[in-house]
Amino acid sequence: MNAKPAMPGEGREGPPPSTGRDSEPLTRGAERPTRDAERPTRDAERPTRDAERVAVAIERRDATDAEAKALASSVRLRILRLCLNEALTNREIAEATGLNPATSLHHVRMLADTGFLAAQEVRRGRRGAREIPYLATGKSWFIDAGDVTNPMIDAFSAEFSAAPYEERTMSRMAAMLTAEEVDEFRQRLEDLLEDFRSRNSAARSDGAEAREWAVFVAMHPSARTSSPGDRLGGPDDEQPPTR
Repeated sequence: MNAKPAMPGEGREGPPPSTGRDSEPLTRGAERPTRDAERPTRDAERPTRDAERVAVAIERRDATDAEAKALASSVRLRILRLCLNEALTNREIAEATGLNPATSLHHVRMLADTGFLAAQEVRRGRRGAREIPYLATGKSWFIDAGDVTNPMIDAFSAEFSAAPYEERTMSRMAAMLTAEEVDEFRQRLEDLLEDFRSRNSAARSDGAEAREWAVFVAMHPSARTSSPGDRLGGPDDEQPPTR
């Protein structure tokens, strides 16, 4: 999922391990040599697939109206993240999001109807009740959903605030860049994101345990003036009383 005009790679959910890390023939950037291929021989033993997967960029199609509507909700984006690597029932999703089950089911059905969630094998829940777990398909990673900036930010804010304080990492910076450097910056970030996203399976050949970490990336030109849609407020933004 991509929110225009956000940079490539941000805000999208990668496929869960059970999908085999969806990959398609990719086009943009395929003509340029990979940085892995240009590194010294000390990296020569790295698997060839590592170089191949960062050599090209993801080709994404525009979302249909139904798909774009399904992704235009911070709640549904959070549900996709919750179900990325673990199949959850509607009851479990409702508990994790603080929604009542009926409201949660509405969101789950919309995501399932548009192919973003896939129903798994029925299992028995509390008191033997039949429950259907859902797993994210990873479809949103290959879709340009248009401008869903605010839902993405709201979903990230809720998830980030819920994470343990000592494990959060955040940086904010500004840099003077030429147009060419902006393109390079974005491409290198997208390569990095795709490299680590494609390793997302919890299974490791060396037996090392993997834990899911959430990443949010945004980039925009600096501006001195605010837009009508800016959401300002808080103790530091209070205005002095007028006389």
